[in-house]
Amino acid sequence: MRISKLCKTATVALLAMACTALAQPEAPAMPETPRGVQSEERPVLPARVAAQVRQAETALDAIAELIDTEKQKEQATGVLALLRPHLGDLSWPDAVAGDLWRAAGRAVLLAQDRELAPLAAAMMTRFTIGAEPAGGDEDARAQRMADLELSDRLLALTNRDAVLEQTDYRDVVRQEFIDAAAGDVLQMYFLAISYDDGMGVPEDDAAAVVWYRKAAELGDADAMCSLAYMYDFGEGVEQDHVKAVELYRESAEMGSAQAAMNLGVSYENGEGVELDLVRALGWFRRAADGGNVDGMYAVGNAYFFGEGTEPDEVAAMPWYRRAAAEGHADAMASIGFAYAMARGVDRDDDEAMAWYRRAANAGSPTAMVNIGIMYEEGQGVARSRERAIEWYQRAASEGNVSALEYLDRLGVDPN
Repeated sequence: MRISKLCKTATVALLAMACTALAQPEAPAMPETPRGVQSEERPVLPARVAAQVRQAETALDAIAELIDTEKQKEQATGVLALLRPHLGDLSWPDAVAGDLWRAAGRAVLLAQDRELAPLAAAMMTRFTIGAEPAGGDEDARAQRMADLELSDRLLALTNRDAVLEQTDYRDVVRQEFIDAAAGDVLQMYFLAISYDDGMGVPEDDAAAVVWYRKAAELGDADAMCSLAYMYDFGEGVEQDHVKAVELYRESAEMGSAQAAMNLGVSYENGEGVELDLVRALGWFRRAADGGNVDGMYAVGNAYFFGEGTEPDEVAAMPWYRRAAAEGHADAMASIGFAYAMARGVDRDDDEAMAWYRRAANAGSPTAMVNIGIMYEEGQGVARSRERAIEWYQRAASEGNVSALEYLDRLGVDPN
């Protein structure tokens, strides 16, 4: 099980994305909104546009539930076509444009529109840069982090490294430092990430630890979770699994779902604590209840394989489905496996293939291998050695060892 380093999806790279993407000729011009300046009355989208945004959000909720990824892409592209005419003519403030771009960003993800993804990521990031510091407003803070998470997912559709290499982070980091020095806890966290990732400043794990610690001491649960990670893996501090567990626990008690997930992994692996699969499951469930998608998947695995509880494949399926609904590729692959092998559900080869394809499109090499097996064996599809090889090679290109073994057995070069 994987431990996540950052307990929020935000990165300094995302904060800087706006600088590059907005400089492109195709980018719509956004009005300058001074940092911290708020109008007395929040402007609203024109009624017609607002209605279309609401219509789009409703449609996207339904589209996200579709299993067939091709139908998802087709229908989401239609929603995007509804919103696209408004994306280049934004005369209203960022706070209001955010409603439009949040819907557009979701549509871009479901449509897998790689051309628009960098701009959509940058626009979502821009709203966080111009926003009032989150302070104690939990709703504003949650929205800010949700926007950054959406940016992160959008940016994953494109060549992140190529885009980030073009970006100058120094102004972004300078503003973070000013805000952090003034006591903005969230900016302390972002500044720590800047040092952690070497964005706008030389990479410096020790400096990252300093700022993670400052934010944690002021009560930021997510910074505390990241500080725990630094102890867990010995980055910027001497490795100390026991200290990591202590911080994960404190962060989780403060409400960090990712810390709960990481603490579950510590119990699962017996690092910093005695190995205890029952306690691991308890923390995975707590992470899942807090919205952590890895936690949902981990609870599903615990039931499916009987780790920390009695095996119950039927009980595992709702947890896999919850994780899959949030885009978890391995959960999608697990659902496909369940249908293919009649584990917790009735056997259904069509459903198995549909879930495997969805998982493969989400990046799961395991699903790619399983699709290859179905073609090789003719399970639910016409037997096709060529299609099987195609999927094995695709999985092999992702580093999947099993795919290499299948190709070797067929006497095929993996490249």
